[in-house]
Amino acid sequence: MIRKLVGINLSLSDMSDEIIRSIAKDVGKQVSDLLPEKLEIEVLGIEALKERGEVSFDDETLVLIGIEAIRRRVPMECIRTLQHLKGNGAMTIAVITYSAQTYGRSLYELYTFAEDQGFKVVSAAAIVADNLDYPVIGSFLSARPDIKDYDLINAFCCLTTHKLQRICGTDIDFLKCKPMPLQIEKKRFGIPEALAIASARRREPEWFL
Repeated sequence: MIRKLVGINLSLSDMSDEIIRSIAKDVGKQVSDLLPEKLEIEVLGIEALKERGEVSFDDETLVLIGIEAIRRRVPMECIRTLQHLKGNGAMTIAVITYSAQTYGRSLYELYTFAEDQGFKVVSAAAIVADNLDYPVIGSFLSARPDIKDYDLINAFCCLTTHKLQRICGTDIDFLKCKPMPLQIEKKRFGIPEALAIASARRREPEWFL
């Protein structure tokens, strides 16, 4: 049974931080409503993780790992931080925020790095979080995420909670839903031709369950 949710927030921008904390709060509340006891929620940033050194989790902890993609990649500093985390089979939600036209390989990289560290990724999402200091072409008219984005983020939280309920909803092993590897696409680094032609096309959040 899940007893605690730990958010690992490796994002540096305020907007990305807001999204990661929002997902931790929403999923935490929904999971807590399914449990006989209130779920403990904790969110750790890069500096807090550095102070703790190596951090280990267990199968009674739900982990949310949130990273802001830089140039469509997982930043090297985040990789170094992940290498000090030991998942030990903890179920995990992987979230990438990005401000470019595409999140590139960053979500696939986060998923791979998390699995290599012993986390069991049950859901993953790439969410637009515009960095207003470096706006994307065509995005300056309306900052993202907007209301539509938050509706989709809420839907992702609900679907993730339902999946966790299927996995953890029984003590009978052969009746449990077994998490399968997520089929996360390795996107190209460059801007696709369609986006090059219409660079202001709306970027939509994507998720994998």
